[in-house]
Amino acid sequence: HKADLTYVSVPKCACSSLKRFCYEVDNGHPFPEPDQSDADWQTRTVHKRFPSHRWTRVEQMRESGELPGDMVAIVRDPVSRLVSCYANKFAAMRTIPQDDLDRHDLDPRPDFASFVDRLDTYRDLCQPIAHHSRPLSHFLGQSAEPYARIYDLSRIEELSAEINRRASTKVALPHFNPSRTDRGRDITLTAKVVDRIETLYQEDLDLFGTFMKSSAPAAA
Repeated sequence: HKADLTYVSVPKCACSSLKRFCYEVDNGHPFPEPDQSDADWQTRTVHKRFPSHRWTRVEQMRESGELPGDMVAIVRDPVSRLVSCYANKFAAMRTIPQDDLDRHDLDPRPDFASFVDRLDTYRDLCQPIAHHSRPLSHFLGQSAEPYARIYDLSRIEELSAEINRRASTKVALPHFNPSRTDRGRDITLTAKVVDRIETLYQEDLDLFGTFMKSSAPAAA
């Protein structure tokens, strides 16, 4: 608000860092992280305080005047975004009930290729996977037109600099929730896997692909 700008967040597009950054710009101090020893700490996280809404809710808030100024967003190519979802939310798959795993012949610790191949089923059975792998269009809508600017994830520092300029602040962009790929899991990006991901997220590529910088390595 202080920058007269609305950042529309998308999971796995650096929203953990940007939500904290925007909070500090508006309030003059870092976001108060909840003590994880408290029983209700999960109700006071930055994502509970500032959730990533589906586009229909963003539109409602915009029309009611809750969201001021220009709208901006960060996007990410679907391959690296889904790799990040897999790496960061891998443990969540182990919360799927065994009965559901057996019924769907599903591995609670899949390699990346298997995860991509059965993504729809993992989404159905695991809410964290569903939320963090939904298409960009679920959060950003069906057009780039409402946005003053859309940044690729690689240009996040440009967005933070613009917010600081507008708000006359000098807040450093924090780095939270990095995706860890050191779990001993197979994240091999073959041509088949990349093609499958791009097919799953074809709408995102059609709508926002011109703003993306692909960070996927060459497929074998």
